[in-house]
Amino acid sequence: MKTSQILLPLCTFVALVTVASASDGGTEPAQQQAAGETAEIRVDELVEGRRAAYWMSAGLFGGMFGIMNSGGDVRGLEMPARALAGWAKALPGMFPEGSVNAQSNALPTVWSDREGFDEIAQLYAQRAAKLSEIAATGDTEAFKAQWALVRETCASCHAGFRRDRSEE
Repeated sequence: MKTSQILLPLCTFVALVTVASASDGGTEPAQQQAAGETAEIRVDELVEGRRAAYWMSAGLFGGMFGIMNSGGDVRGLEMPARALAGWAKALPGMFPEGSVNAQSNALPTVWSDREGFDEIAQLYAQRAAKLSEIAATGDTEAFKAQWALVRETCASCHAGFRRDRSEE
């Protein structure tokens, strides 16, 4: 896979998050403490940014699946795996108390079991970082095994912290 095939989705992700953060939309602000300062974050913008990041994450993850199962060189997947690890580290900060609206898929357990949510996000970050390290070695079989662990981590978070809209 060419570097440009990875960079385009990553750059699109950054642009979407930037646009979501800079827009004037949103209704209710959520308060978040960061380094002793209070930041006002508009809930609609935050939810929009989260949703965009999840779609980009799914795109990167799906692209990895296609490459590893078609016999492609997994060394080209180091950067997208690193991007997933970065998203996982940022994930808890994207869910301040009260940051939910009709478009959000977050369940109340994100806040009522915050320790559990944060633990899964940390595990996701660790496993995705390991995926990036493995990609750099070019070991396809090890990459496939680690990819499955990352997928398992995503699924465990979705099971306890994400609303299933398919039942609506």
